[in-house]
Order: sequence, then C-alpha cells, then structure tokens
Amino acid sequence: AGSDRSWVWSCYDFAEGELEEKVLALRFANSDLANEFKEKYEECQKEMEALLAGEDKPDEGGEADEAAEALDKLTTSGE
Repeated sequence: AGSDRSWVWSCYDFAEGELEEKVLALRFANSDLANEFKEKYEECQKEMEALLAGEDKPDEGGEADEAAEALDKLTTSGE
C-alpha cells in the first residue's frame, strides 16, 4: 500500500559480516517533507552514479586544494 508520506525500500546489509537483505521504511509527518526527502535522495543518487563512473565532484569551495596544501606541509620526525 503506497502513501504520499512514506518510503519503503530494500537494501543489503553487511554490518555483521554476513550479507543480509533488509526492508526499511520511513514515514514523514506530511507529504511536503516526503517530497523534500525524495528530491534530496535523487540528487545524491545522481551524484553517487557520477562518482562511480569516475567523475569527480567540483571543488567549489576550494576545500580540497586547502587540504592538499596542508598535507604537503606535513613532515615526519625520526623519533
């Protein structure tokens, strides 16, 4: 039975070291929240597909460059 306020899906869980199929469900307070969740879910799904295809996400805020510069400055001691 479908609802404009709920999501039900199946996925695989390997948290305990053994592959198990799970069924999960979410119920939202209203259909607007359910639609917001759906939009964000689909956005993340497309991003994951792009990453799995080898496409990098753009470094819009420059955080990756800052992290790379910080890593370049790291040194190790012989102690």
